[in-house]
Amino acid sequence: MQDRRRDVQSRERRLKVAMDRDASWQADWSAACAGCWFGQSGTLPSVGTVREILSALVDLSPVLERRASLTDRIQKMQADQQAFAAEALALARSLNWDTGDMTPLELAQRIARAINDASTALTLRRNKTSEGNGRSSWKSGRRQVARKQ
Repeated sequence: MQDRRRDVQSRERRLKVAMDRDASWQADWSAACAGCWFGQSGTLPSVGTVREILSALVDLSPVLERRASLTDRIQKMQADQQAFAAEALALARSLNWDTGDMTPLELAQRIARAINDASTALTLRRNKTSEGNGRSSWKSGRRQVARKQ
């Protein structure tokens, strides 16, 4: 019977130590949670809940980085659009065009058509000039041949 009592006492001591350790761990857990955003809800999350949250945070990091990268790209694109609009408007105004309600894209298309029309006109003018020069040089060459004979 004494063996049984000693066994019970030993178990009670181990239980007390385990309960003290548990109470200490719970106090440390409460302090840790209270010191960060886990404790903001007013109730302490379980270890399993925190484990799931931390696992999700690991997966969330690349998503947040991608989001930041896309946000940066969007901001740069918006700045490019504003610069494009300003440049198209400045070009149209330098040509004394009435821009009215034209969008920057419409202005750019109108400018591109004007450049294309001017380039075509210049090419036609050069072709006419070279054809004219070609005839006169052919005529002058013919005259020179006739003089030699």
